[in-house]
Amino acid sequence: MVYFNRNDPRYRSCCYGTHVTTLSRIFTVLLLLCYYIPALTIEIIRQNYYHLLGIPIVLLGVYGVFYESRTPIFVHIVMGTTMTVVWMLSFQAEVAPLENYPDIVGLALPTAVCICLILAGFQFVIYMTFWNLAKFIKDRESSEVVKYRSHDV
Repeated sequence: MVYFNRNDPRYRSCCYGTHVTTLSRIFTVLLLLCYYIPALTIEIIRQNYYHLLGIPIVLLGVYGVFYESRTPIFVHIVMGTTMTVVWMLSFQAEVAPLENYPDIVGLALPTAVCICLILAGFQFVIYMTFWNLAKFIKDRESSEVVKYRSHDV
């Protein structure tokens, strides 16, 4: 019989040993705020509407994390990673013309690359937490299936 231990160390994250369910919920709320606030203020003023595409992606992640469903979490990870890459490329494209100004002294593009790498690191930690949550859900569901099958015999 497979025993499921909710407090197994593999379900703890690198952030102070917080459980993946708790940390995933915290990250989901932070992602929601990071997409909604710019979408409602800065991006609409600048008329960059591609940023609004991130809102349904984050809402899918909210559903997957709070209802603990694996498929929306996987779709959120793939689409969120794609959205992050698109955002980084557009950010680099906006910064690249600044290299022509002599007062910037060629620091605009390397600074943009550093900012993108830092944000990619944060995204990696967030999506690895979501991935661990999906493994947690799978392990919990598979132990319940085995438990129910053992009672049927």
